Amino acid sequence: GLSIGVSGVGAHIAKQFFRDEEATHMENITKSVNFACGQLRLSKDAAADAKALVVKACDGRWGDGEWTTMLTGACVYAASRQNQLPITVRDVAEACQLDVFALGRVYNRLKFLHELKVPPLDPGKFVARAAAAIPELREAIDASSAGADNDETGPSAPAPVRRSRLNVERPGVNNADKPTPAVDRGAKLAPVIEDARRLLTFADTRGLMTGRGPFPMVAAALGLAAQCRGIVLEPAALAKGARASESSTKRASASLRRELSEFARSYAWGEGANSKGIDTFLPLVLASLADAIERKDFAKLEAMPVSYRVAESVRKARLAKIDGCKGTGS
Repeated sequence: GLSIGVSGVGAHIAKQFFRDEEATHMENITKSVNFACGQLRLSKDAAADAKALVVKACDGRWGDGEWTTMLTGACVYAASRQNQLPITVRDVAEACQLDVFALGRVYNRLKFLHELKVPPLDPGKFVARAAAAIPELREAIDASSAGADNDETGPSAPAPVRRSRLNVERPGVNNADKPTPAVDRGAKLAPVIEDARRLLTFADTRGLMTGRGPFPMVAAALGLAAQCRGIVLEPAALAKGARASESSTKRASASLRRELSEFARSYAWGEGANSKGIDTFLPLVLASLADAIERKDFAKLEAMPVSYRVAESVRKARLAKIDGCKGTGS
């Protein structure tokens, strides 16, 4: 017969057969949260926060039926934002197979009903993710690493050791001829990512990201940081890695180049800098930018907002026309 003990099969069947509706609902929600967190590879703390938020949000009738998955996705996204993880609402929608606009509406309602405090989105958190998603950048980094290794080898360098299954580490055996491991790709990408984050800080101080989505500017900053090291990336590849449109990436790159050229002209070495020829000044620009950010030199970093500058140029042009009309008497 069936065992009816605490851990027996009969107890499990009885629990599944006689459990109440609320317990079934909470178990389904827990499974949904575990699945979404597994798909997004969230940390244990973020997953625990998402579960706690779902339990809090389900206190009542909200979340029953077809709203269960939608509410789960909103709670997972809210927990990701609170833990400042590089997760977008589109990522959660794809992981939970939801409509991104409906998920956004439920997320906004969740914030309003439960007064959630969500920190502002930090674009710098998405730079490393975008860099890892661009295969052209990874290939260029690997090629530069291989080229550096070849330059270090000379006529007096020892012959490279061919890898084989016999070339393994064994106790009691001399492993002096064991080949050294390849240089970590992440260490090579770290300077590019750091420069891109500085460019994003500069773009924020210049007002280029106010009222706009951050991902086109992430792609533009990453492209300029890579170009400073001789790696030319197409706008389509940058836009795909940062999950932005190609047209918005081009616009963001053009606006960032204009501001960088103005920043360069504030130094003696950058008198002839313009948006089209800023590429030749990029090493000096990034070095000066890093120094200005470290010293918190806001006189160099900040400037009048772009919209104000455009309005000021239009105002000056119209005043010049008025003065011209007064001079001619027409």
